[in-house]
Amino acid sequence: MRKQNRKNENNNKQITEDRCLQRCLEVSMQVIRQINDLWEPLQRLAPLFNLNAKADFLVGIKCLETAIYGACKRIEIFSLSLLKNTDNNNDNESQTKKSSSSYQEEANMYFQKAQKSIQIILNIAESRIE
Repeated sequence: MRKQNRKNENNNKQITEDRCLQRCLEVSMQVIRQINDLWEPLQRLAPLFNLNAKADFLVGIKCLETAIYGACKRIEIFSLSLLKNTDNNNDNESQTKKSSSSYQEEANMYFQKAQKSIQIILNIAESRIE
């Protein structure tokens, strides 16, 4: 009886941990998607901002770049943790692997898009002279 209770406790802990990791993946993807929505307006703003605020504008762009990088790394780490848990547990393994890899693929796609957008925005902003 005690072994069964212990097994159920461990299983419940594993399920809770997997749900937490899944939620962390979702939150990180939301951050990436929201930042991704900013590139087009920032690209339109780049030729228009007040030149006295140029440094602030450039720092803001770099901060968004860092946020996307951090979110991508979190997805990478949480995906690996989730896969490690499913390897130990073998429950819904194929679904979890599919979910983890799709998060990583989507995050990488957004990261590549961000790199291109950032370069365009920085080139526009840097070319502006007083």
